[in-house]
Amino acid sequence: LAWSSGVYPVSGKECKWVTFYKNNYKLCVHMGKDTVSNEIEKTGKWRDCDILSTLWKSEKGNGEYVEIGANIGACMMEMISNTDAKITVFEPNPSNLFCLTSTKEGLPIDVRSRITVYPFALGENIGSSVLYSSTVNKGNSVVGKKVSGGSKEVFDEYHIKVRRYDGVIPHKKVKLMKMDAQGYECSIVIGMGSYIPNVIKTEIANKWLSAHDNCSDKRLFELLHANHMIVYSEDNKILPHPKPTSGSEHYDIIARFDLSIRSLETIKTSEIKKLVDYKKWRNSIFQTRTSVPECKRPKILPDTSTSKMICMDNICLLYTSDAADDSL
Repeated sequence: LAWSSGVYPVSGKECKWVTFYKNNYKLCVHMGKDTVSNEIEKTGKWRDCDILSTLWKSEKGNGEYVEIGANIGACMMEMISNTDAKITVFEPNPSNLFCLTSTKEGLPIDVRSRITVYPFALGENIGSSVLYSSTVNKGNSVVGKKVSGGSKEVFDEYHIKVRRYDGVIPHKKVKLMKMDAQGYECSIVIGMGSYIPNVIKTEIANKWLSAHDNCSDKRLFELLHANHMIVYSEDNKILPHPKPTSGSEHYDIIARFDLSIRSLETIKTSEIKKLVDYKKWRNSIFQTRTSVPECKRPKILPDTSTSKMICMDNICLLYTSDAADDSL
């Protein structure tokens, strides 16, 4: 279930309130050393979020915004401040949830009503796991694995729930998704089933992806391609294959659903509807009857088993010449 209302409870946790760069909103960040919190305190925002509102406005059509791995809600605030989107976020880290829901509760009621928060992780299977969260960078929270972004990194451990995306919000039409799950992206994409968003912005960090079973940068690309998505760099160049990286190197990609496939699906659906409508019309016209006294011009068709008739009263015949043999 979604988190209904109020601040997600974490014993002894306190907010450090900073001013968000837009609309003078207040944002709750972590006390002490934390990569994302410290940058927001200095600049009023988190650098990875700027592109999201631009992407949203550039994409045609309707839909919602979904964020998987929302951290303390910096990108949620970017979308709230610069778009009219309805927003759904997923965040399993209790410490991050405390900050995120504190920020949400401080927003005007008409603004926070646009936000839905799910306090668990997404993956391929329904169950539970352990989340390993760096004490100095809570954005480095990894499901089921310890993956260090630097030397001598210490981790907090949280027992969390895991759900499948297609079992939580299959009814939503998602226009844009940000997916930042520290290497758990392969499992998340599999858990989407057939509910693929129009656009996914995500990070390719092979050190984290390869730490998980049956996942790597190559595997994630394969899964996106299998779901009819085209992968682009942030400067809009097609990436048919992952870029070579080493160590903790990473880069962002934008995956877009192939609109030609979606167009074909639309055509197929419309043709099926036409066929159903035609069959209804045909069945209303062509009926099995023993006699048709109201027909003045019956045409009996020969058949080995029974006689078939077409009523010619309201039918016009058009004869055309065949250019090949001039026969009528």
